[in-house]
Amino acid sequence: MANLLTIPRNDRGYYLNFVMQNNNASVFNLTGYTVTLKVWPPGDPDNLLVSGACEIVSAVAGTC
Repeated sequence: MANLLTIPRNDRGYYLNFVMQNNNASVFNLTGYTVTLKVWPPGDPDNLLVSGACEIVSAVAGTC
């Protein structure tokens, strides 16, 4: 199950650190990939709020 993160509207300056995982919860190697964070309001998949590139911290460790 995914964890839920709530950031108040217009609140800025957060760094979101996360690890990409496969379906079996093992680390996904990001070598050769780019990562984009996309955010929609709950229950409204047609209203994209944010779309931006993420910095890969360690491709082998799957961290962004």
